[in-house]
Amino acid sequence: MKTILMLALMLILGACSHGKGKSGCTSCDKEKKAVTANKAVEYDGHCAMGLCLKSQQVKCDPTITAAYKGKNYCFSSEKARDNFMKDIDANVMKSNKAWEEIDRRGPRKT
Repeated sequence: MKTILMLALMLILGACSHGKGKSGCTSCDKEKKAVTANKAVEYDGHCAMGLCLKSQQVKCDPTITAAYKGKNYCFSSEKARDNFMKDIDANVMKSNKAWEEIDRRGPRKT
């Protein structure tokens, strides 16, 4: 009976089946990966993690992507994507801030 109640509660709350919840679950985050062919990617196709960590434009591999909240992000490596997805909300904010700063400075070579 406890198992049934726990499963019902998880369904109602939208939690993942292994108890880490819908945010912060790396297994669930991997479900957010998406191929973005024919879809626009953020940051003019530069690596979102490169912006987040280095505030630099880093070329991305267009086959390594993730979709989150209706936006598509491109990465230079699978490791960069996986690290970005670990704290997606904070990393998106950092990348957006870095991209705004780059945009204010004007075009740069990549």
